[in-house]
Amino acid sequence: MKGKTIRYSILGLLIVFALVVVIWGFSTGFKYFTAEKSGQAEAEQQIQSAEFRIFSYQHFYDQLANINSAEATYDSQYDLLQATTKDTSDYSRIQRNLAASVAFIEQLKRQYNADAAKEETMGQFRASNLPSRITVVPHKYGSRT
Repeated sequence: MKGKTIRYSILGLLIVFALVVVIWGFSTGFKYFTAEKSGQAEAEQQIQSAEFRIFSYQHFYDQLANINSAEATYDSQYDLLQATTKDTSDYSRIQRNLAASVAFIEQLKRQYNADAAKEETMGQFRASNLPSRITVVPHKYGSRT
């Protein structure tokens, strides 16, 4: 009688263990097969959230302000260059600053355009009073020097 009880106990534990493994396997498999759909739903929910919309609007305004600020910096450096004689070390330094400003302005404009092109995410929340694209003309600013 004692041997039967031990065997039934061991059998019961094995059945419980097997059930746990089967249930875990099904739940893991279910998550695996539904991951893409639930991930898409989560991403869409996050993109459509108020926080993301506000962030996107502010992001485009901030980018445009950075572009305007970089262009103003270039203009002040250009004015400074015009007031400096060519044979000084300041003239050479200002020219390098202008070249760096041109590259920085182009980089900012390209980033703005890249973010605006993200129509599935950030780009759909660009404010209507902001440009959809900013023209990037290589060395547009540098042509004045």
